[in-house]
Amino acid sequence: MANESKRLQLKPELEPESRGPEDLPPTRFTPEPKKSRAITFAVCCLIAVVVWLYSRANPIAPYVAPTPDPATVSARFTQCLLPKAQYGEYSSYDGGKSAAALLGECVGVEDEWQKSCEAAGDTDHNCFGKAMIVAQTAIKSFGK
Repeated sequence: MANESKRLQLKPELEPESRGPEDLPPTRFTPEPKKSRAITFAVCCLIAVVVWLYSRANPIAPYVAPTPDPATVSARFTQCLLPKAQYGEYSSYDGGKSAAALLGECVGVEDEWQKSCEAAGDTDHNCFGKAMIVAQTAIKSFGK
C-alpha cells in the first residue's frame, strides 16, 4: 500500500505537459499569431521606408581632394628652387642641362606645380617648358 501511494504521488510529476501555447487561456499580453506576423511585417516595412527616405535625403557625396591654391604651389616651387640654384653647381650657359638637373632636385614640388599648371588649362608639354623657364631664371638670378 505504501508503494501504491508513492506511485500515485510520482505519476502526476512524470506526466509530460501536453499543454502548448494554443491551449493556454488568452491574456492581454499574448497576441494572436496572425496579428503578431502582421505587426512584425508592418514594422519591417516602416523601417525599410525610413531607411530609404533617409538615404534619398542625405546622399553621400564622393570625396574630392582639395586643389591647392596656384599661388601657394608656385611659392613652394620657387622656395625649393632658389636656395639650390644659389648654392649648387649650376650654370645658365649649358643649354638647359643645369635647369633640368635643378628640377630634379625638387621633384615632389615640381610635380605638384605641374599638376596645378595642367589644372589651369595648359598642356603637359607647355607646363614642363614653363618649369624649365622658372628653373633657368632661378639660376640666372644668381649670376651663374
